[in-house]
Amino acid sequence: MTLSPALYIIATPIGNLGDFSPRAQEILKELDLIACEDTRRTRALLTHFGITQKRLLSIHDEKESTLSDLLLNKIALEGQAIGLVCDSGTPCISDPGFGLVHKAQRQKVPVIPVPGPCAVTALLSASGLPPLPFLAIGFLPIKTSNLIETISQWQNLRPVTIIFYESPKRILGALEHIARIYPDAQIAVGRELTKLYEEILFGTPQEICEIFSQKESIKGELAVALHLHSAEENSLSLDFEQKKLISALKNVADEERISPRSLKKIAKIFGLPKESFYGESRK
Repeated sequence: MTLSPALYIIATPIGNLGDFSPRAQEILKELDLIACEDTRRTRALLTHFGITQKRLLSIHDEKESTLSDLLLNKIALEGQAIGLVCDSGTPCISDPGFGLVHKAQRQKVPVIPVPGPCAVTALLSASGLPPLPFLAIGFLPIKTSNLIETISQWQNLRPVTIIFYESPKRILGALEHIARIYPDAQIAVGRELTKLYEEILFGTPQEICEIFSQKESIKGELAVALHLHSAEENSLSLDFEQKKLISALKNVADEERISPRSLKKIAKIFGLPKESFYGESRK
C-alpha cells in the first residue's frame, strides 16, 4: 500500500482489540510518523499487531499548537503520510487533535478519516434511546456549581439524547443531580464498553443511582446517554391506565377550576408527567 501525503485520522479500539480494522492496521504500517496521546500506550498497541519501528510523537493539548505546524509542514513540504491516534477510540472526540485537524483544513492539507470504535456511537447504538438528535459533550464539569448549571441548561434542548463521559469517582454525584432535575428522563450507562466486564444499565436516573449505591465500588470507564422527552413524547409513552387517569383528572380540574399550582401537586402525587397533565392549560 502506497499512502498519499495526508493527515490520517485513525480510530483505535476502546477495549476489545478485535475491533481494530484491517484497513487501520495496514495504514499504520505505512505511515512515516504517528502523532499520539501517550507513546507508551500506542507503542503497546502497535506491537500487539506486529507494527514495529514506527516514529511516534506525543501530542497533548499544551503541545498541540506548536507541533501542528511541524506536522503539517512534513505533509505539505516533505510529502509525508502522518497518522493521528488517541489512546482509545476516535481522535478529536474528547481527545487531542482538533487543533491539528482544524489547521490542516484551513491550510488545505488533505485529511483522511479511518473510522472505527467510538464510545459515543457504541453506547448510542445499544442504549435503546432515540438516536436523533443527539449531543455529545465529553466530560462533565468537575466543580459542582458548574456541573449543576450545565445539567440545567439541557432543559432548553428537548427532545434530545445527551451523551457524556464521567469518572467512576464522580458518576454517582452527577446522576444524583440529574435525578433531581430530570426525574422522568431515561438513561443508559455503559461501563467498560467492549471489554470483558462490559455492562449497560437502563432506567431512570434514580434507578441507576440505586444500582450504583449498592456497589462496594464503581470501576471502569463510563459513558452515559440521557434522553430528555418532549411533551409530545411523554404523552405517547404513557400506558392506557395512565391516560384514563389523566383524562379523568383533567375533567375534574376543569369542573372544579383547580389552579395550575394544585395541578402540579396532583401530578406529582400520582406520578404523572406534569407536561401531559396540564400541558393544554399552558398554551
